Amino acid sequence: MMSFMERPDAIAIAIPFTIVKAEWGFNHDKNLPYGSRLMRKSNEPDSYTGEWVYTERVKFYQLWKNVKGKRVDSFASDLDVQVDAYVDGKNAYVILNNLEFQDKTIQLNLLDVYGNQLSKVLQKHLTIAGTNPVLIEKELPLPVSQITLGPGATMILECAFNNEVIIDETSKETKFYADRYLQPIVANQTNEFQIHHVTKTSEFGEGVLRISIGRDHGAELIPTVIMNGVALKVPEDYRGYNQADKKRFFGTLEIPVPYHLIQESNNITVQYPDNGGHISSVILQAFDFSANIRAIDLANLPLNNYQIKTTTPSCSDESDGVIEINTQVAVPYQAIFKENGEERVKVFNSQLRIENLAAGEYELVLAPKDLLTHQSVFKIRIHEAKGLSIKSTVNQLQNKMQLSLEGAERYWIKLNGKEHAYTSNKIELNLLRGLNTLEVRSDKPCQGTYKKEVYAGQEYVISRTSNNRLNVRLNPNRVPSTLTFFNVMGQQIKQTLMTGSEISLQTSDLTSGIYFLIFQQQNQVYAKTKWFVP
Repeated sequence: MMSFMERPDAIAIAIPFTIVKAEWGFNHDKNLPYGSRLMRKSNEPDSYTGEWVYTERVKFYQLWKNVKGKRVDSFASDLDVQVDAYVDGKNAYVILNNLEFQDKTIQLNLLDVYGNQLSKVLQKHLTIAGTNPVLIEKELPLPVSQITLGPGATMILECAFNNEVIIDETSKETKFYADRYLQPIVANQTNEFQIHHVTKTSEFGEGVLRISIGRDHGAELIPTVIMNGVALKVPEDYRGYNQADKKRFFGTLEIPVPYHLIQESNNITVQYPDNGGHISSVILQAFDFSANIRAIDLANLPLNNYQIKTTTPSCSDESDGVIEINTQVAVPYQAIFKENGEERVKVFNSQLRIENLAAGEYELVLAPKDLLTHQSVFKIRIHEAKGLSIKSTVNQLQNKMQLSLEGAERYWIKLNGKEHAYTSNKIELNLLRGLNTLEVRSDKPCQGTYKKEVYAGQEYVISRTSNNRLNVRLNPNRVPSTLTFFNVMGQQIKQTLMTGSEISLQTSDLTSGIYFLIFQQQNQVYAKTKWFVP
């Protein structure tokens, strides 16, 4: 829905709807009602009687029911957070949507200017608890500077101001399309695109160049982009996740373009260092402002203007750690980076990456380039790389294993010879009955490979070797155990204590015939089987 609302120029009218009772969809052969409904019978699935009650789908309407008004300018510095906002008289509605699968802490910058103060903020948070959707409503204490957005969740902040919010400036959005599309990517070969007939109606504004690409995993995603002879800074982030569980990556790079760089006819070149994939489209998104609505008071930058992230080294003996700086306000900055008593000075605009760092403590001094006396000092620690942390539990009744993983962003899990990639830290696997082999690794070879043998639904596995020996493997939870051989007369023939999970027994001393094998732990029999000696 958020992506849909981003395209107002393509929408005449839209009504979100769902089927109410859908009794026409009842499957009488299987005695199953239609699933996607707003209402259901109160005593489903035991029987199809009782009163009509709402399904979980009603939470969608409860979340959105108050939102109305005129759309106003809003944006997020993190592309994985979709944001939209509307103003209606004294009320404003700020909508946040999380595209990632973990909690996100959001630093808010709810403008409170011209003496029009906030009097109330109601938070409506539609998220997941276990496997069920829940809608949490609560009033937030003022002032509101930070909220936590759940995995894949949507939140609406209903903000009440003391006075009517006056809207007296405009931002007009127009999209312009390139003359070519679906161009193959060839290593170090330039793909050229032309965007003509671009109109600018103001001296103030901004632009975004949207380049959509499809590439195999492992290929470079960030190209070199030149627009009208000027190299653009291409952000390394993109909306959504890395799509490691899909056959290939497909997504859109959103590249900021200075307004003064946009011309009536524009030349864009895109170049990658490696082969493969396609550039599917190039679109220029231009915003014309009625005034300089981005004018900045450098002496009063937002408290959360500087957002600093660190990446630990890939291994304890490597120096490939990273400090990444993003700013809310896009103006030139000076960074003084102090490492082991030495200073490095860098000038940047909105984004800066300091690379090739070992674990340790660093000092960073940031200030607007045009107001160097307005400094912010940060003490930053880059932690040592952690090894893989893997905890597993097995449900013997359901033949399932739960894994809790830490230490990586992506995990490669090979179960019984079949390997798949996962980005979640909580994973459930279906086990085969008997012996299962498990291997877990990350994208960093130095973290090693976790290996384990897991038994499910079976206490033992026995097999015969070519030289007529008997191999016995136990569920590790059954060590130690006593293994006893009985003949068909019920006489005990031999007995051995298994202090490990695997043993190889010589059976040449046994006469041909059928034997009964009894497994015991702490004098309690837990398994029996028959064995034939030829």
